[in-house]
Amino acid sequence: MVVTEKTCICRGIVTRTYRERIAKGCDDGDAFRSAVTVYQLRHPEVTKDEAPYVVAEWICDDSGR
Repeated sequence: MVVTEKTCICRGIVTRTYRERIAKGCDDGDAFRSAVTVYQLRHPEVTKDEAPYVVAEWICDDSGR
């Protein structure tokens, strides 16, 4: 089961990880990988193949892309 609900408690943690890494000068790829790692730590039931898609959706939703 992929956790994609906007109400997921870790959503803010994951997207904040991405934003803060970008703000500190990390490139997009490194910031994204950090956010995916945080998501995977909080949702071990989600496969490594599915996790990046959830994180990408959350980041895009938050940035208005």
